[in-house]
Amino acid sequence: MVKAIFIIKELYFSMSKNLSLEEFAAWARSVGLNVSTEHLAILMPEVELMLQRIEALQQIDVTEIPIEHAIGGV
Repeated sequence: MVKAIFIIKELYFSMSKNLSLEEFAAWARSVGLNVSTEHLAILMPEVELMLQRIEALQQIDVTEIPIEHAIGGV
């Protein structure tokens, strides 16, 4: 899980720089994805949309939620 979060954050920072398809493919290979450029061309817009949704979630103010509730409490 921690590795997945790290990969998503790394991708988020990379994608915020408007990666080209070639750069996205290089990033994908660096995290162990071995797929065709054609497949990545289909995947890239979906990843961009997912990262936009994650960004919106990061803007939610959760400062008043007790940590006990945030980690699976009642």
